[in-house]
Amino acid sequence: MAGLNRKVYLRIPEDYKGVGALKSCIYRSFITSLWCGFFIEAMARVWHQRPRAVAFFFSEWLFISTFFFELISMQSSVIRLSIESQIQEYLLQQQRFDPVKMPDITDMEACWESIAEAYMPDGVREFAQYPMASLGWMMYVGMAVAKFWDTDWERYSKEENLYLLLRNMRGYDAMDEAIAEQVLRVGKPEQERIAKIVMHCAQIAYDAITRSGIEPSTPQAFVAYADALHALYAMGAATQLHAMGYRMKPM
Repeated sequence: MAGLNRKVYLRIPEDYKGVGALKSCIYRSFITSLWCGFFIEAMARVWHQRPRAVAFFFSEWLFISTFFFELISMQSSVIRLSIESQIQEYLLQQQRFDPVKMPDITDMEACWESIAEAYMPDGVREFAQYPMASLGWMMYVGMAVAKFWDTDWERYSKEENLYLLLRNMRGYDAMDEAIAEQVLRVGKPEQERIAKIVMHCAQIAYDAITRSGIEPSTPQAFVAYADALHALYAMGAATQLHAMGYRMKPM
């Protein structure tokens, strides 16, 4: 497939404590660098008895580090929006997406943090050798959660972690088949159509990451990967809602 000639290496940041803390993790790294630079410069300034310069230096570095952090956040958001836009266009062509607008997936989004946090160790481990599965499996998860929502949300919303529930059916490697057969309950022809759609969407996400110019094995690369997963999760949920007959009414 196109885009697979360039490898993107991922690693989980050492102080990773969940998707919600990803940007905080990056910000802390900048603050650490800020204080190290400030300390060195401050010592030099104090040595030359220029305390006002110390205060100016600190304020300037604080501004720069905050500005850089905002640029990183903006870049990761752009990646997610780009992936969602391209996938929506593709799904519309396949008649798998509501042409009116994105369906309401509020309940499914509420599960995202816990699902992503549990998924990361598996996804990152598999990404180097199997990037399409590492990305695509999350779209299957989004489909499964939408199916749970439609079937018995009162029951499934109380599960400790929906990703672990899905993975433990047959293991990570066979999670696509387990979801298609045991959760979505579709026949072989539809399973094959879903697999083709998921792999195409995973390729879109992979290309967006590789073309972003983000340095491999950095926290920024990890954030981009998480944003790609989030986009695939949302698109998976929207696709399944459409398959089950949910339609948005024009305003």
